[in-house]
Amino acid sequence: MILSVNKYFLILLLFFSSNQAQDFLETQFNAAYGLFEKKEYFDAITEFKRLLFFDEQSKYSYSGNLLIGKCYKGGAKLDDAIRYFSLAHKNSATPEQYYQSQIEIIRCNILRRTIPQALMLIDELTNNSRFAEKGNELIYWRGWAFIFNDEWKTAAEEFNKIDSSHSLKILCLQIDEQKYSAPWLKAVSVILPGFGQIYTGNTLSGVLSLAWCGLWGYLSLNSFYAARVFDGLITTGLFFRFHRGNLQNVENFVRKENQEISDKALKFLQEGYEGEKP
Repeated sequence: MILSVNKYFLILLLFFSSNQAQDFLETQFNAAYGLFEKKEYFDAITEFKRLLFFDEQSKYSYSGNLLIGKCYKGGAKLDDAIRYFSLAHKNSATPEQYYQSQIEIIRCNILRRTIPQALMLIDELTNNSRFAEKGNELIYWRGWAFIFNDEWKTAAEEFNKIDSSHSLKILCLQIDEQKYSAPWLKAVSVILPGFGQIYTGNTLSGVLSLAWCGLWGYLSLNSFYAARVFDGLITTGLFFRFHRGNLQNVENFVRKENQEISDKALKFLQEGYEGEKP
């Protein structure tokens, strides 16, 4: 009889201990989540890690690691964020958890511009029949990957697959049209030195290139016409030197101007676009 009573007492003790442990973990999770919502990411990370330490049954292995990843992402520590999103992915218990953790990894890869990795993960999800209904969302993130890779026309083609009047498609096409074509400007600048610089708004550099190339070209032709071959060779060399510098300047200015156009567009997307962003 005494053994029977002790047995039931032990069961009750274990039951209450288990409930207390679960109550503690739930309280700990709520406290950590409250810090996360207030964007107190450093403190939230500490509390989530404490939660995982005491979570012997791994009840919060997915959500805890996922939220730690989001905290690191909020603090712009993308490598650490990917590490914890990967742990969440490893502990996912449902297809939806598997998918969401992968999407978070993809978004971090887009932000840190490891675009090949992001596209590879998008392709893996696209080819997984379990996520067939996620097609448009995956196309959406593929478009963002191309935006961050400075491939605005390709990005527009992706958004067009979702909706031919998609706002991001229209924006991407506008940015692509604003950007300068280095091959075309260099081709014209071969014939008319300084044109590329002037076209991109760098008038002084363009005028100087035109003047120097014109001067040494004139002196070169004049020297050969007067049978001063040595002078002609020297001035021809100077002409080609300044002509090559002219083409290099065109390429540099185009790269600089295109980068400014892209940066301005990304800033607008960050501050003015209301849709979901990486």
